[in-house]
Amino acid sequence: MLKNFLKKYDGENGLILTLCISAAFKILLLLFNKPFNTDGVLYISAAQCFASGHFMDALALFPMPLYSLLIASVHFFIPNWELAAKLISIASMILATIPLYFLTNELFNRRVAFWACLAFAVSPLPSDWAVDVVRGPVFVFFVLWTVYFAQNAVVSKRPVFFFLTALFSCVSLLLRIEGVILIPFFFFFTMCLMLKKGEEKRPLIKGLLIWMVLLTIFAGICFWITSMSGAPFNRFDEVTKKTENILELNFVDNYRLIYNQLKDMEKISPFPYQRQNFAEIARHFMPVIYLFGLLQIFVKVLFPFFLIPLFLARKHPLERRQMVVLALICFYLLVLYLTFISRDFMQRRFLFAPVSLAYPWVGLGLERIFSRLRSSLLPKVYFVIFLAVFVLSPVFNCVYSVAMTDNVLRKSGQWMASNVMLTKTKIITNDARAPFFAGMKRDEYLIYKNKTDKYNFSVLEKFALKKQVDTLFLKVPRKKSASLNQILYYKQIKKFTGKSRNVYIYCSPALCKNTIF
Repeated sequence: MLKNFLKKYDGENGLILTLCISAAFKILLLLFNKPFNTDGVLYISAAQCFASGHFMDALALFPMPLYSLLIASVHFFIPNWELAAKLISIASMILATIPLYFLTNELFNRRVAFWACLAFAVSPLPSDWAVDVVRGPVFVFFVLWTVYFAQNAVVSKRPVFFFLTALFSCVSLLLRIEGVILIPFFFFFTMCLMLKKGEEKRPLIKGLLIWMVLLTIFAGICFWITSMSGAPFNRFDEVTKKTENILELNFVDNYRLIYNQLKDMEKISPFPYQRQNFAEIARHFMPVIYLFGLLQIFVKVLFPFFLIPLFLARKHPLERRQMVVLALICFYLLVLYLTFISRDFMQRRFLFAPVSLAYPWVGLGLERIFSRLRSSLLPKVYFVIFLAVFVLSPVFNCVYSVAMTDNVLRKSGQWMASNVMLTKTKIITNDARAPFFAGMKRDEYLIYKNKTDKYNFSVLEKFALKKQVDTLFLKVPRKKSASLNQILYYKQIKKFTGKSRNVYIYCSPALCKNTIF
């Protein structure tokens, strides 16, 4: 078994093998029919508007149109909105193996590229996102191509790579706002290279001018669309605002607020007049705490066991190609760190791109481990252990996570769809996925969001009565089910019990009286 494996991983079939493994794993996860995330309804709703020709309505729902346009395009061939959206994520994650393989091969060699792609293919969180309706997979696909072209541009200095870097940077920016990070990084990195004296200065200037011309054209098109639509396009207004906050140091406003709150907490400690209580220590080390929080999320997205090969890859001579990728990872994490301090929260999907760029070094560490076990006294035994830790472990972790996903929203939506009378009533919900699974469109129900107290159902009931709502469609964690006692006017007609949360359906007394469920 080991000899046959060595022939495949060390040859030209390494990329094909990792593509096949990735595809088989993603298709297996798709069979569990996992419910997608809440934002998925927004993307699909915008896609439905595009498909029906209501472009302004689509932009009003979500101002970053490219992902929804992709869903609408795939739906033309696959007439199931959820499946069409998920297939985009699956295809993106599988095909992202190609630029990752090419990138790692140029940074190190073909054997390292194989291990990097294999780790990427079985990593739990990216594989979980591959069967979800999120922008992350397709965004990472274009980011990996951007970085591949960027490192070729600064090494070969060929104009075509500068053009492709600009093109794929623009596409990345249309998918996620974090794509803007790639643009200033590439500009300043190239400018630093141009400061060196030598023959390479002129081709770098020529390439950078091509890069800037394409970005200028892109910016002009976006400005024209914004002026035509009369609304912010692709959330570029947020980029401008965040840049101003960083330059004016307004991004530390929340930091100061939390700092003062911790200072006030010192007064209620058991010994308020003594030094070095918990609140004081936390106040002084807030930047370090934020840094550890960011690194914790990085490890979770990467997968904890992959820290071992990442650590083993730390000692390696740096060349220009590798410096481009490492510098981008550091710059990306720096921007996220400042964002973390500014917003006081960080979601795992924000780190998907920098983590994906770290896989070449994961592959390098895995290759070093594999080389050592090949020369050991018991290579076959150690090979089985190696596969168990670095391949089977993440696979089982992901399969278990997907299999244990609560499917109660889908079940409640399907029941709702079977009761046509209910779908024709005026509905309010606190989770848009339930009516989506009932086959309802975004304009056929109301969404209630209370950011300050999301389980204050007495406020929700007053809002529903004001809007003359007939049906309440509520998702509630089991621990919060007692808060439903606040609902006095509407009557419960159905309850769906899930693993960690329940779905309750309430109707107005008039509807309950005239309808049999």
